[in-house]
Amino acid sequence: MNNSYLKEKIQAVRAIVAEADKMKNAYFFTPAGNASGRRSYEKYHSHPEIMWTEGGHAYTAKYTVSCSCKNVYASGTYTRDGQKTTLTTIKNSLKRMEEELKVAQRSATVQWRYTADGIQLTFQTGDSDPVTKIYKTNRGAKIAERKFFNRIHNSCSPDAASAAKNPNYRRLRPGLWEVSHPEDSAQL
Repeated sequence: MNNSYLKEKIQAVRAIVAEADKMKNAYFFTPAGNASGRRSYEKYHSHPEIMWTEGGHAYTAKYTVSCSCKNVYASGTYTRDGQKTTLTTIKNSLKRMEEELKVAQRSATVQWRYTADGIQLTFQTGDSDPVTKIYKTNRGAKIAERKFFNRIHNSCSPDAASAAKNPNYRRLRPGLWEVSHPEDSAQL
């Protein structure tokens, strides 16, 4: 899943969850005195239906606010795989999406490739664009890789430290570490 898509969905779901928490006691709220104010209040606090997939399930969420002359009515419509569900299920899905985004942003990869000019290393972290550098010696490439992982270590969990110390370490979760070495891959 694309990280920008995931960020947009997290932001939209977070807005619906925040609105639902804020409007728990909406029945006791006093609406605006005139019709224009009430319609404006409805438009501001209602959220259109959004759809997303997470963990192999399809979710939808929608939050609607309506005002009468005396009361404010709020209702949320939440589904999981087409079946009605509760706000708690949506909150749990939101937590899992936020965790997935954190893991994706912390991930780091280094790819090795032999070229005519030397050893080409491609570094990439999270959403950033890959950076490619060419080193003349195998030792220079390994030093660069070590520096890269040490820099990543400063912003990651303690599990990342063990990956930074051991270049052969290959962990796909939670930090999504993946290190490819010339010994492991076919030479070009």
